Amino acid sequence: MSEQEAVKPAATRDDLRKATLGTTHAPKKDSVEFNGADLEVRLPSITVRDEISDSAKDKDGKWRQARWNASAAIHCTFIPGTTQKVFEPSDLPVLLEVPAGSYVDQIAMKVQALLFSAADADSKK
Repeated sequence: MSEQEAVKPAATRDDLRKATLGTTHAPKKDSVEFNGADLEVRLPSITVRDEISDSAKDKDGKWRQARWNASAAIHCTFIPGTTQKVFEPSDLPVLLEVPAGSYVDQIAMKVQALLFSAADADSKK
């Protein structure tokens, strides 16, 4: 075995905890432009991801795409450069009536892309 092929020493528990828990995690983000307004779309935390999924269920417990999309818009859309969300939970009924393919679906597609790109990036580390 050459020097280049030498096995790295095993990381200690402290090394692994520092590499994970000891780092700050700035959320990945993207943007959506709609009617001249720029909306910032951020990758949700794993807790918020669960809240979005839970919100996607109707009263009978059936998963609904429209509810997932609207919930993703509520939880992941921010005024650019701030921590202020654009939508709030009380907006859900209105967001559910927005035409298909409009800003709610555009935001949801960005959230899904951020989720998949984050998972893909993590799998390559």
